[in-house]
Amino acid sequence: MAIFILAALAVTGGCGDPLGSAQAGSAAPAEETNSSQESPEKEGSQGETLEETTKEKRAEAEQTTPAGLEIPDADFTDLDTGHGEYVGIKAHIKEVKGDWALISSDTDGFPGVFQVYGPEMLTGDSQLKGGAAVFLVMADSGQKTAEGIPIYCLSEIFPASEGGDGQGTRQTEELFTQPPSLTLTDPLSSSYDCFQVLPGNYSWNAAQGNGNITSTIACGFNPLDETGLKSVKKLKIPSYQGADTVLYGYDTAVSPHKLMIRQWDSTHIGNVDTPEERVITYYCEIPFLELEKGKVYEFAAQWDQKDLDKNGFWGDAAYVFVTE
Repeated sequence: MAIFILAALAVTGGCGDPLGSAQAGSAAPAEETNSSQESPEKEGSQGETLEETTKEKRAEAEQTTPAGLEIPDADFTDLDTGHGEYVGIKAHIKEVKGDWALISSDTDGFPGVFQVYGPEMLTGDSQLKGGAAVFLVMADSGQKTAEGIPIYCLSEIFPASEGGDGQGTRQTEELFTQPPSLTLTDPLSSSYDCFQVLPGNYSWNAAQGNGNITSTIACGFNPLDETGLKSVKKLKIPSYQGADTVLYGYDTAVSPHKLMIRQWDSTHIGNVDTPEERVITYYCEIPFLELEKGKVYEFAAQWDQKDLDKNGFWGDAAYVFVTE
């Protein structure tokens, strides 16, 4: 585990379902269909109902938060924070006590109050005191406090600005008839190196401006398929002070509402049934992503239909690449 005090820089699916199972990569020819369905009404839509529900849950959680931070008797010192399933959210710290913090989510997609364990990550002279806004990545320990608050283990944390929930905030006037490309940027590079990946497997719906919606489905390959990966771009991870991991900035022309990152060791290429060694679901636009050498990555992004009027599209897209 590590703490990163940095200034923020300016999943898998079958065909047509990048967030559902383990099929993605370079796309086969896309199938397009035109429908005359009109844009969904703003009021009473499923997306807005979900948004209202999550906001209500978050407000309820704020009201029931106990005044004090409870330190459970369980020992979390041997937990492996390099593997497993994680969530990334924007939140604010309510209270800090030693290796423990009580946080309240500011992210509609993952609301609630959580107790977080992170040895040496929330102490000292850092900015991360009570009241601070943060981005964090954490894993569910499967345990709760006596008050019923879920206990999570901290993996990464960054300071954040106040306001907003970091979900699908940036827009563009460009009409996207297919998903935007993915750009990864190395902020430590003297040349500010950028690495661009095109979408492979995706399901995409774009408004035509006349009430019609064009739907496109592209089928890709399994992220561990050896033949398919021959055409995939490779990202060379630099060695900074001998580290095997580097923080990269992540960017698409329009920020997704949800981003799921799946990671496999490259030694498993060809074994398509190998489970992921690490899965992180980001429910907000987080400033940095930690990438390792010798891995296969799939980034599965989701843009919600509820923002069709704002963005002019909705859908899912998966991006696959290999690190060296």
